[in-house]
Amino acid sequence: SINKLSEFQVIYIMFQIFRALIYCHNTHHLVHRDIKPENIVVFRKNNAMEDLYDVKLIDFGISKIFNKVEKNNDNRIKGSLNYIAPEVLDGKYNEKCDMWSLGVTLYHIYFGNTPYNTEYDIDSIMDKIYSDNFIYDFSGIPTLDILFKRLLELNPEKRMTHEEFYEYVNRFKFG
Repeated sequence: SINKLSEFQVIYIMFQIFRALIYCHNTHHLVHRDIKPENIVVFRKNNAMEDLYDVKLIDFGISKIFNKVEKNNDNRIKGSLNYIAPEVLDGKYNEKCDMWSLGVTLYHIYFGNTPYNTEYDIDSIMDKIYSDNFIYDFSGIPTLDILFKRLLELNPEKRMTHEEFYEYVNRFKFG
């Protein structure tokens, strides 16, 4: 990996972000809408294993209360294009949009860039998002490969749920 984080470290950081999302989604019915590396603060724990961190999700400036029963209708694009879920671009989304952003963030934390392999060109990025045509190579790292593919499922109904994410990463005994 570019930034020398191990598979375990990356999954642990993602799990901590996920715990913050569960709190936002289930307790406050709040969707963050701007999950990206710049909105994650990571501190090394002083009294724990070297691979463990305290992780905080910040910048709730464009977060929004959402309806868990029906998709929200909002035609204003909010968030960072490189991390935004396709359904947010369509203006109809729920908490699953944050799971998409979690997947793009997973990729960025491990590789140091986004999976679109394109310059910051709005049309090119949107084409890549809608086409499900990502450039990535987690070969040899099946744990991250599975997470990435399930979190970046184009259809939000098939995208990894909270329960599936928790069940998948819980085998690492994070909490």
